[in-house]
Amino acid sequence: MNIFYAVVTLAQLRLKVLDTDYTSYVLMYSCGNTGCGKSRQYAFIFTRSRNPSPYEEQLYHQIIKSKAGRSRSDFMTMDTRKSNSAETL
Repeated sequence: MNIFYAVVTLAQLRLKVLDTDYTSYVLMYSCGNTGCGKSRQYAFIFTRSRNPSPYEEQLYHQIIKSKAGRSRSDFMTMDTRKSNSAETL
């Protein structure tokens, strides 16, 4: 049995900026073919605040829903706030 895992990096995605205020957040979206006959969709929320307020998180998800047609339940959440990575975006 062969198992294939596709690792996708930000550099490989065609990202579309859905919204930004140019100072505190940017919302990005990508949709594309995985090459295996399936499509993948990604939504990224980048904020300068390590802990956005519940109001801010709700606002970000409303914008993603209105501009990308996807609701919060369509995506897996990956919380990077606890990341030990030294790299900052």
